[in-house]
Amino acid sequence: MSFIVATLFSYSSCSFAEDAPFEPWRVNNALELPEWLKISGNHRIRFEHVDGILKGGDAGNDHIVLWRTRLKAEITRGKLDFVVEVVDSRQAEADEQTILTSSMVNTFAIGEAYAGYHYRSVLDDGSDNYIKIGRQGIDLGSRRLVAKNGYRNTANSFTGINNEWQFDSGESITAFYVFPVVRLTNKRDELLDNEYQFDEENFQSNFFGVFAKSPNTLTDLQTELFIFGLIEQDGPDFTTLNRDLLTIGTRIYKEADIGEYDFSIETMLQTGKSRESSAFSDQNDLDHFAYFQHLEIGYTIDDIYETHVSLLFDYASGDEDPDDGKNNRFDSLYGARRWDYGPTSLYSAFARSNIIAAGGRLQYYLNSRITIMVADKFYWLASSTDSWTTTGLRDETGKATSYLGNQLEAKIIWDPLPYSLRFEFGAAYLFTSDYIKEVLQNNLNNPDTVTTNNNVIYSGNKTDQSMFYMQALFTF
Repeated sequence: MSFIVATLFSYSSCSFAEDAPFEPWRVNNALELPEWLKISGNHRIRFEHVDGILKGGDAGNDHIVLWRTRLKAEITRGKLDFVVEVVDSRQAEADEQTILTSSMVNTFAIGEAYAGYHYRSVLDDGSDNYIKIGRQGIDLGSRRLVAKNGYRNTANSFTGINNEWQFDSGESITAFYVFPVVRLTNKRDELLDNEYQFDEENFQSNFFGVFAKSPNTLTDLQTELFIFGLIEQDGPDFTTLNRDLLTIGTRIYKEADIGEYDFSIETMLQTGKSRESSAFSDQNDLDHFAYFQHLEIGYTIDDIYETHVSLLFDYASGDEDPDDGKNNRFDSLYGARRWDYGPTSLYSAFARSNIIAAGGRLQYYLNSRITIMVADKFYWLASSTDSWTTTGLRDETGKATSYLGNQLEAKIIWDPLPYSLRFEFGAAYLFTSDYIKEVLQNNLNNPDTVTTNNNVIYSGNKTDQSMFYMQALFTF
């Protein structure tokens, strides 16, 4: 990693100001396609290596190569659009010990296939409205509840109807009713061989909501209000948590600007019914009440690097009592978490459930083509009797420490050919607390209360977790 940093710093001494403007190569221009047809895409390949107790397998370490190719075709005829996106996500180097899921492999999937239509509202002639019907990705607000994943090798897709009203005053409202797409295959041996299986809509799962955004041009504040509903049931070939949830929330934020403070406050409340597990044998509906809070304040220094410093705090509630017939663990629905909690995929140390996270982040532009980010965060369980959800490890006695550890993270993004070729290098190190050892000690005489998601738990002194990755992205 030090070699990479040294190389980039040396490279940064070159002046890009005198370079001629770079014109990205695009397949659409190369093929000289008509105006009504647009072809675009990208290809990304990433190497990941992880070492430690959480995801390391029998050897205590593991690695994988992930690649993803996206090819998108857009046809525009007047106010009508037809969009199809094919996404091919595969892996190499995984073995029998590698933790492999459909979030990593989804061979030759239809990511989007929808018809869209632009229209004016009869109530507001100045509005610009757009309705999409079909399979699609959805990004809303902070993307903590609904996101088309970026870092992850696969992305969430939904099939249904999605309408956005955009008004001249700057306000916008999005309303949707969709069915989540189930990524297939989900069988481990088939994932290992990158086998193809057609993805299917989960018509037993109904996901709907309204998202509204309003800017304040006088104070530069942005306000978001949202309400999302999820009603799901087990299907013939899959199991769920049978969630019947209503999530309401708001976010007020000010975007970063040079020489100014910025902030973000986001609050979510969640109520309804859910189950403790997705097993067919679990038929016990629990009363669900949970909440999430995100606080962030930052400042952009007026220097040549546009250095941005921020302080961050998250609270996602956990289950307070495993025997009270209630579930207080916050559910992040279909949100993304890489930016908040570090790399996912093989690493995935933390999620937005039963967690308290506090720390800081530093980001700056070494030059016009190199961005550096460094973050340091401390993590606790919100409820000591609930799981460290990404590991499945749980001490129902609550006697173990609630402090999980300190995670350091660094990322470098280098754009040698802006908007065409990007390299990214990242690393994370988790200084794990004594939580794991204490859980095993406290439950030694009652092993049924210790669960680990089938991960290897070491009893020795090796308790830290580390990872690094490097990836290349080519956009065409």
